[in-house]
Amino acid sequence: PPRKTMIVLKTYDQKPGQFMPGYHQNGVIYINDEPIEEVPLFVTIPHEFSHAMLRYKYAGGYRIPSWLDEGMAVNIETSITDMSKDNNNIVYSLDDLAIGLKNTPKATYAQCSAIVAYIVETHSREAMFQLLSQLANEHKPLDAALQDTLYIDAAALEKNSQQYFRDNKEIHGVLRAQF
Repeated sequence: PPRKTMIVLKTYDQKPGQFMPGYHQNGVIYINDEPIEEVPLFVTIPHEFSHAMLRYKYAGGYRIPSWLDEGMAVNIETSITDMSKDNNNIVYSLDDLAIGLKNTPKATYAQCSAIVAYIVETHSREAMFQLLSQLANEHKPLDAALQDTLYIDAAALEKNSQQYFRDNKEIHGVLRAQF
């Protein structure tokens, strides 16, 4: 980003069952002051910083679907930390992923990362970034952006990436944090 990214150690009240070691908001990364053993700082900070980079590179990035935003973050985090995710063999639809991000984060974040890995490995890194650009910068609807970049619709992406997710028990980052 054009300026330094501030990291703030913050006390916040986590609700029972909530899993949020940190978050990114308005160019600032907020980290929970009570460590979460499942997600150490060396995983949380790259994850949240990738959100900051997406917001910077794609003019706020708020037109990028939440499953794609989290998929990019998990994929970049995994590229840096080389930690595989436990996917619990749960497979969600693209629509359910946005809801599941709040309710079952481990399984949904792993699947979001698998969607990004599927796109990069079957189409290309350039296609992934072209998709992001069409969604965020050109304000195209998801199906139109998918047709223009991957030559498939959301239903095909969902079906193909779900099979990819089932076939790949360990998801490894494919983006190597390059924007």
